[in-house]
Amino acid sequence: MGIPGLWRWLQQLCCSACRTTTFLDLATPHSLFVDLNSTIHKSARQSNGNIASILDAIDDIVKQVQPQQLLFLSIDGVPPRLKERLQRERRARPQSAKSENWTDPAFSAYFVTPGTKWMRQLESQLCRYIGEKRQSDRVWSNLKVIFSGCRDPGEGEQKIIEFIRQKHSPQQYRHVVWSNDADTVLLALSAHVPSVTVVSERSRGSGSTYSIVDVDELRKLIFQRYAPQTELGALQNIERIVDDLVFLTFFIGNDFVPPLSPAVNSAADDGSCIDDMWSFYSEYWSVCQQYLHNRGNIDPSSLKILLQMLAREREEKQFRQYVGVTQLGPRLTAMRVRRIGWDMQRQKIEEGSSQPDEWKSSLQVKRIKNKHGKKRKSKTLGFRSIAKGSRYIPYVWTGNAAELNADDIVQATGAVPLPANTYPVFTPPKSCTDGIMLKLSSWPLLSLGMVPLYSWVLQAAELNLALSMAGITEPINFNKVVWLGMLAQKFGMELTTYDMDDDEFKSTYKRWKHMRSDPQPQEQAVLAGTPSDTSNAQPSMLLVLERQQPKFTRTQPPTQGTIVSVVNDKDWDVLLADANTDFERQVKYEDWKSAYYWHGGNSSNQAARRERLCNIYANALGWISQYFFAGTVSSWEFSWPEDLQANITGISPLASDLLQVVLEMGDKWTAVPVSSSLPPLLKEHLLSVLPQDAWPSLNEQDRNLARLLFKNDYTNEAREQVHNYFANMNKEAPLVNIWT
Repeated sequence: MGIPGLWRWLQQLCCSACRTTTFLDLATPHSLFVDLNSTIHKSARQSNGNIASILDAIDDIVKQVQPQQLLFLSIDGVPPRLKERLQRERRARPQSAKSENWTDPAFSAYFVTPGTKWMRQLESQLCRYIGEKRQSDRVWSNLKVIFSGCRDPGEGEQKIIEFIRQKHSPQQYRHVVWSNDADTVLLALSAHVPSVTVVSERSRGSGSTYSIVDVDELRKLIFQRYAPQTELGALQNIERIVDDLVFLTFFIGNDFVPPLSPAVNSAADDGSCIDDMWSFYSEYWSVCQQYLHNRGNIDPSSLKILLQMLAREREEKQFRQYVGVTQLGPRLTAMRVRRIGWDMQRQKIEEGSSQPDEWKSSLQVKRIKNKHGKKRKSKTLGFRSIAKGSRYIPYVWTGNAAELNADDIVQATGAVPLPANTYPVFTPPKSCTDGIMLKLSSWPLLSLGMVPLYSWVLQAAELNLALSMAGITEPINFNKVVWLGMLAQKFGMELTTYDMDDDEFKSTYKRWKHMRSDPQPQEQAVLAGTPSDTSNAQPSMLLVLERQQPKFTRTQPPTQGTIVSVVNDKDWDVLLADANTDFERQVKYEDWKSAYYWHGGNSSNQAARRERLCNIYANALGWISQYFFAGTVSSWEFSWPEDLQANITGISPLASDLLQVVLEMGDKWTAVPVSSSLPPLLKEHLLSVLPQDAWPSLNEQDRNLARLLFKNDYTNEAREQVHNYFANMNKEAPLVNIWT
């Protein structure tokens, strides 16, 4: 299982636990475990498939290490179908396919696949070679030899570590694992078996070098370097912390899941991504002192916090680079500062909720000290700012909304502050679906200047007027007009506005004056938003409501007991601008997501496909956790859907999207697919990973089965047909051959 940059990270940051040498100077171990796949590939490539050279290489390894009691030789068996995707992808690469001639009997790298004729010959000769060496060689004769071949399902390193776990050797026993797979080091860390050394041969021939990793020393080093400060010295937690750190490497990417980009800098192959993720663990622990999993059983509540932090700290940075910090940053920051001030002022009033007299006095007169210490009296401003630097205090009206007006609010003595933990919520006009844009909980949020117009719309709706006109002396801005229009539409009416620059203003104004002097049934004309003593003032803007539906049935808000939060016009505009900026940011954020998932192209049902991708990734994450830590395969048939291949191979879900799936999980990770299906058969696996260039080398029946799998996108139904065909032939040999 490939892990980007792991060996380089070991050499650079963990040099005291990982040393590189040209001479293998190991203390004589009790057990030697050899993952043969890399040895087979190297020797066969150099000798053009000569099996004798592979046997000599195995004998050379045994003589160098000289184990005392046990020799365990392991070859990759059929992998879980989750990895077949990657194997099929590698074999289908055009540059590789052109360089291979499957009809030529010479060796091809593709021959090292479980189920091929060449692998059967290798296993047969290896079994015979082991028997001969145990009879003729002094080193081999004293060993218990176990050979796990292709018929034993699972990857070679997984079978080795699982054997070490189950054997429970005495602590004084020393184990050497010979493997070039990077994940062998992490598997050994997670096994928590003492005295394990991993040896990787980096080159062969006269210039051979070896990387030797002392797993015990490595465990201590990473615990000291990456464990949270609160856990230092708490040795009883070292296993759980190391397991968490190993779990975090899954997000970097491996043979089963792609990297969780852009939250992880997986492009770096120098190991910095591992150091970055493991350093991030301390930040996570400072927020949530909970382990991420327990031997593969993921804790959704802990993972939720981890994904939230990754989304907030990593994805947000990528998004800002996409949109440019100058587009949204300063504007959004300015709005946030003013909004925070609005909320803080409200909170101060809420904390003094036991002093109603103080609220009342704050509405009328307030004395403050200037810089010279003298007191001065501010003007009585009602709901306006009481003095320079102070902010308007929002209040809630609990009476009849249809009778709400500015005088009632200013004179109200029974008004109460906004409820605790209640914030204004804005729905921009473009995405408004339920009619009202600004709400407080489920009730409208109004500016002071909008109160008369709000009452005018409610009254026209309540009386089922066919036509209602309102004149205002000071024009209102476009956003308030849109808000009133949405409110009117909610009640089955259409709002039209006319200002003094419109050609129809004069004719509409004449009609408005006529309606005021001679009102007709089902019609109304009012002057809104002006003091009573200026009732004859000429309006500078006219609003016209016309009924679009035959009859109105009030549903929301009710006539009695309406709760309306009232703020001054300035704060209303701030909140509105803040919400518009949020909306603009959300639009750009969705564009960024689309560019990430679909490379800027259009894709139908993006939301549904993205949700499906997140579910598949979550399932794979749970599956690989149990496969890696518990050594169990809950479902051999679990795999990536073929129709998501183009996206899965290079794209993983964003942490913010994956978070939504995690939130749906229970106390334990329940998304892991479970199936009682048997592992794939050798021929079934072979036909599932061979490229089309290799089909001419197959017999007619095998070609037809390979074509069946390909045409049906390797679905479970097609795989079942192929599995049943080979199972009925009953040609599978025993899984493990053991010599004692």
